Amino acid sequence: MLKIAVLDDERGYIRQICKETEKYFAKTDTPYGFYDYIDYKQLLQDVESGRDFDLFLLDVELGDCSGLDVARRIRQRDNECAIVCVTNYTEYAIAAYEVNAFRYIMKKDLKEKLPEMYDAIVPRLVERKERFYAARLSSGTERLYYNKIMYLTRDKKYVVFHMKDKREVRVRGTLGEIERELGDKDFMWIDKGCIINLNQLEAWEDSDCRMRDGTVLGISRARSRELRDRMMGIGNIKRNG
Repeated sequence: MLKIAVLDDERGYIRQICKETEKYFAKTDTPYGFYDYIDYKQLLQDVESGRDFDLFLLDVELGDCSGLDVARRIRQRDNECAIVCVTNYTEYAIAAYEVNAFRYIMKKDLKEKLPEMYDAIVPRLVERKERFYAARLSSGTERLYYNKIMYLTRDKKYVVFHMKDKREVRVRGTLGEIERELGDKDFMWIDKGCIINLNQLEAWEDSDCRMRDGTVLGISRARSRELRDRMMGIGNIKRNG
């Protein structure tokens, strides 16, 4: 199910977005959940407590707070979600790129532009949620969804998947074998015993990196340059030092 969070300090616009969203998804087979917020503090509290959303529709002008500041806080927790700015003002369009906003929609154009945005983003979000590694365990096969994998380490004859929910899933095999099975450009070796999910990387420097769950992992000298090259231009990942 796609989870859509809408933040606006005016209930009228929330109702309009809800109406257009219902009309759009009524024509598709995609299940979704619609979560509305009038208080940005409540939204941030939910996000920072671990609640996941796939798409945020954020008003830019929120009285004592900017929707762009809310987006920056969200990006500190989630590098994969889609963010769309919904506003009455054109002057924030350039700043929206700083938080990797997917679209910038004027409120007067909601009826026309919201379905166009959904047409563009929903297939991507569905594909991202559906990507998984089929882990063969003694109890059977478990789907480990890519967006829930933080990093992988080796432990003798096993590979340990460190998950977003703090679980550790042990799969028999080698890191090299599982990397080939993952076959995804967002997974990268940082030394001979560890592969990280770049989408879960929060900050990095020459000798180590910090994941979004707070784990600090060492980077080998040979991999440090590669990580730097791959992270160049990604504004929501911080370079320490």
